[in-house]
Order: sequence, then structure tokens, then C-alpha cells
Amino acid sequence: ITAQKRAEVQLRNRAARRILSRVSGDPRSPHLWVELPKRWTSEAFVEEARRRRVRIAGASSFAVGEDAPRAIRVSVGAPATIAGLEQALHVLAGISEQRREEPVV
Repeated sequence: ITAQKRAEVQLRNRAARRILSRVSGDPRSPHLWVELPKRWTSEAFVEEARRRRVRIAGASSFAVGEDAPRAIRVSVGAPATIAGLEQALHVLAGISEQRREEPVV
């Protein structure tokens, strides 16, 4: 069972790295980090994702102090299916590519 779970997490990580850019983290982890374009704060990105029914966490939720990286944390294990994960990842990729009228600082 453990080997199956590890294989599933690695499969999901590969999907995330194929769909998203600027991904970091251990490919064996059920969580990964995505660096955001400069036009997004993590808070604004998380809110836009929430509006589109995708739940993620901003780096500020995990930061100690006030200097949080401009990044989001994605849990690849949360969706029930890999198809559901890929759908959510495509939503995040679309948000990342979205142009904002004014840069967020």
C-alpha cells in the first residue's frame, strides 16, 4: 500500500510539473511550491483561485515573519482523482498566465 501511495504521489507531481511552470519541491512530496509571476501576490492569486473553485495556500500562511516568498503551495494529493488534479492545475496555469491591468506589488 505504501509503495502504491508513493507511486501515485510521484505521478501527480509529474502532472503538476508538466502543467505548471516554476515548480519546486521534492517530487516524492504530496505538496509543491509554485513561484508566482511578479504581477501576483500570493494573497491575490489564492483569492482568484478560490473564486474559480480551486483551493490552494499562499506562502504567507507558512512564513515566519513578514517576508513571505511570492509563491503558492499546491497539494497534489488533495483531489480524489488525477483527472480532478489536472483540471485544477490547468485552472492555476490559466490564472498564472492571466494579465492583470496593474501589477500587484
